[in-house]
Amino acid sequence: MQPALLKQHSVAKNTTILTFAFIVQKILSLVYFTYLARQIGDANLGRYTAAIAFVSIFSIFADFGLGPVLIREGARDLSRLPKVLSQMLSLKLLLSAGTILISVVAIQVLSVGSQYDFYDQLLVYIALLFVIFDSFTFTFYSVFRAVQRMHYEAVGILGYQFIILLLGGLLISRHAPIHLLLGVITLSSAANFFFSGWLVISKARLNVTLEWNKEIFKKLLLLAIPFALAGIFFKLNGSVDSIMIKSLVGNRPNGWYNLAFKLATALTVLPGAFATSLFPAMSHAFISDRPRLVRLFEQAMVYLLAMSLPIAIGTFVLAKPLIEGLLYSVAWSRSVPALQIFMVGLVFVFLNYPVGNFLMAANKQVRNTVNMGIALLVNIILNFLLIPWYGYLGAATAAVVSSILVVALGLPVVYRTLPFHIPFLLVKSAKLLIASVAMGLITWGLRDTIPLIVNLVLSVAVYTIFVFLVRAFTVTELRSLFGTYFRRRTP
Repeated sequence: MQPALLKQHSVAKNTTILTFAFIVQKILSLVYFTYLARQIGDANLGRYTAAIAFVSIFSIFADFGLGPVLIREGARDLSRLPKVLSQMLSLKLLLSAGTILISVVAIQVLSVGSQYDFYDQLLVYIALLFVIFDSFTFTFYSVFRAVQRMHYEAVGILGYQFIILLLGGLLISRHAPIHLLLGVITLSSAANFFFSGWLVISKARLNVTLEWNKEIFKKLLLLAIPFALAGIFFKLNGSVDSIMIKSLVGNRPNGWYNLAFKLATALTVLPGAFATSLFPAMSHAFISDRPRLVRLFEQAMVYLLAMSLPIAIGTFVLAKPLIEGLLYSVAWSRSVPALQIFMVGLVFVFLNYPVGNFLMAANKQVRNTVNMGIALLVNIILNFLLIPWYGYLGAATAAVVSSILVVALGLPVVYRTLPFHIPFLLVKSAKLLIASVAMGLITWGLRDTIPLIVNLVLSVAVYTIFVFLVRAFTVTELRSLFGTYFRRRTP
């Protein structure tokens, strides 16, 4: 690797680039999903999303937590990147073969006595292809995440989404069957795979070779197990509900549920991009600057609260006009209560990013994995109890409880590892909640009197005014916040 690539870049540059890329990607994805849902209907959307949910569970077996290991080890010692990458690629070939085998067996077993027919199996097989491509792509981009050169990944993300939007949109307009629409995702994933592999060769200039060594594989797997289990629990938390809804109550409720889930997921673009840049910074600070790690955590919590509270309250208030008017139609009105339920847990989804990243950066990944496992178990139990009685709304409730639980379990561990300032976070949380509730009341009052877009713009302005009125942030604190995150780091 050339010396220039070994220079650590600032969190600011990576946050800005990735945030922009993720925002554009999420917007394009939402546009595509909206068009898709409008054209194929709730039953077909239920089939489409169920296939993706099924393979997403098994996607973690293809990577098995090796991506985060590569990022963490590379951020700590950049000289090891070529060696570790070579070892991981070799191991991932074996893991990918195992993933295909396990997935095929699993879908055959699930199809016995359930609502998964032969066409559902075909959709799963097609979706399985892009899981394998994405697994290797993530490993290639992990090289650049480790050295905080994420603009390459940003280009890949946007290119991937543009292919889906353009080619998929064309097929949808021609009323193509669902399996061809999933094939578009596979094609786009393949393009991103070749692009990311080319970057590793041409930009990083890593000398990568396949290394078949059982002892090395064992060491890598032992390092990756906590990350892999965390990934499995995360994927299950986000996918088991869709699979259970389809199996227990059918495709249409699954379509209503996934439309609301897609909208809720689109709102997590900012914390997702922020967390991607935050993890290498936290890993570095844990080794070299513990006080900075505390500041990173505290201000990440405040930053994400400042985003999540108004988004959650505003979306809860405007869920009906958003779904029935702006994005979809009254045909999707049953997605409204599901979206409102998701908004109750959105704040905790946001807060889990700094909590989870801190635990992994501080070598507490085992505890983080246990927490996610407990939350998953509660989620599955609640799904079994609630879906038969309340259908897709029961699944949404279970997801919210799971999101709250994983944060509640993680915060005490963070505090015992490196105590943060609880009064600081409580005061900030209270002020931001007051500003958000005030905004929500005004937004509610104007919901039926002014156009939705005008209401959204006005809500942002009102929230900003109340934030400064209650002194949730001062100018000095904002400068300190951006200074802590965005100062340039040296190697």
